[in-house]
Amino acid sequence: MRKLKKCLVGLLKAKGFSPTCVVLESGKKHPKVRNTESGDWIPMPKTPSDYRSMDNFKASLSRLVNSGQGVIFARKGCLPFRGWA
Repeated sequence: MRKLKKCLVGLLKAKGFSPTCVVLESGKKHPKVRNTESGDWIPMPKTPSDYRSMDNFKASLSRLVNSGQGVIFARKGCLPFRGWA
């Protein structure tokens, strides 16, 4: 998990994003990268299954950091409900 976190922080810094806007969580099969503001998340691949997997992950990570849109937004069309703050 430490290796994945180091890789994630490196990707975020390379894109010019702050590493504090997302957190790395463990999942059943794959780790999750969760946006702390929107609550939405994306799965993080452990191993590349095809040559496009890292490019797809970078695009999803960029979308998650910029607009907070991840898996829940892709399925439901809206961001997750975070309750009344």
